[in-house]
Amino acid sequence: MLELKPFKALRYNKNKIKDYEDVLTPPYDVISEEEKKIFHKKSAYNFAHLILGNSYQEIAQDFKKFIKEKVLTEPQAEAFYFCREEYNFDGKHERFGLICLVNQGSHVIPHEKTFKKYRDDRLQVMKATHAQLSPVFGMFSEKAISLKRYWSKNLKHKVPLTKVEGHDGALEVWEVLDKSFMKMLNQKLSQKNIYIIDGHHRYAVMEEYQRLKKTKNPQVMMYVTNQEEEGLLILPTHRAVKLQESSVFKNLIQELKTGQTYSLKEGLQKIRKGETLLGYSTSKDPEKLSLIDSKTFQKGFTAPKHLRYLEKVLEKISFKTLDFIRGPEKHEVEALKKLKNHEYDIIFWASPVSWKEFFEVTKSGCVMPQKSTYFYPKILSGIAIWKLAQ
Repeated sequence: MLELKPFKALRYNKNKIKDYEDVLTPPYDVISEEEKKIFHKKSAYNFAHLILGNSYQEIAQDFKKFIKEKVLTEPQAEAFYFCREEYNFDGKHERFGLICLVNQGSHVIPHEKTFKKYRDDRLQVMKATHAQLSPVFGMFSEKAISLKRYWSKNLKHKVPLTKVEGHDGALEVWEVLDKSFMKMLNQKLSQKNIYIIDGHHRYAVMEEYQRLKKTKNPQVMMYVTNQEEEGLLILPTHRAVKLQESSVFKNLIQELKTGQTYSLKEGLQKIRKGETLLGYSTSKDPEKLSLIDSKTFQKGFTAPKHLRYLEKVLEKISFKTLDFIRGPEKHEVEALKKLKNHEYDIIFWASPVSWKEFFEVTKSGCVMPQKSTYFYPKILSGIAIWKLAQ
């Protein structure tokens, strides 16, 4: 049975931090090496020092220092942390969510597989800090709950604990002590599922850590939002490939069973707005986008069919580089520059997974190929930390 619980979150002390933009970061797994260096230089207290420190020992030392210097402080009372985000993506959007504790169990549904290498890394970070540094991103679906309505009636005119504004939008966070609100949520959600949207490795590591500690009634810190309210987008994830041998290229193109070919601009518009579409552009003709005949993957593949087909194609070839191009369109632009410079041989363009496909996969108990989804926007890291028993 699903249960949401308040907790005492370690949070940045606004008396010690001039600007939250100096310390908050995106999740660790979307930060490049170059961005990591920028975040490290931005502030001695930037959250990247904890989630992407130079060593596990350094992470442990910095975490202790942040607490000792009262850069990170803990409140007196347990609370939910209510988040409101405004962002721009083909127009203005807003999203509402809560950071709270969620009991682990079969009601928490994953949709992507995890990898030991990344689980081991995050487990070492957790052992260094004895804390869950970033929430797992979860989603429930319940028409009877309106987080927006609660915000409008109870929080809209209150000063938030945290406010961050940037060119992509804004984030506001309030501390909520309202026990009647907590009770209402648990009554309506007790028989519901929480779907992991982002942070599958974080969730798996919390399970492992609490197994090692033999924790009774294990829980996990999550940011949860309601799929029935607007504000959660699924963006496509493309694959950019540099082949091991150029001789493979001709055979690969022949195997793909090309359908119609478009200009790159027109083809990308079709991909972004379409469903179960797959196409490619090559370094030989980067301004063209060829769609792969969808009949190729309509039979013999389960949802998302186009991505399972692509996974099979990539398993057959040897490559020097396989990069996942995810998120806002600026990442597509960067990948295209590399394609034109022959740093990639081919980019596979994939339409985003639909909500229908998402629920089809999760209800079946299956998982999708690696990096099938990119839910947007990501929740910032550094808003709340859950300190664990050692």
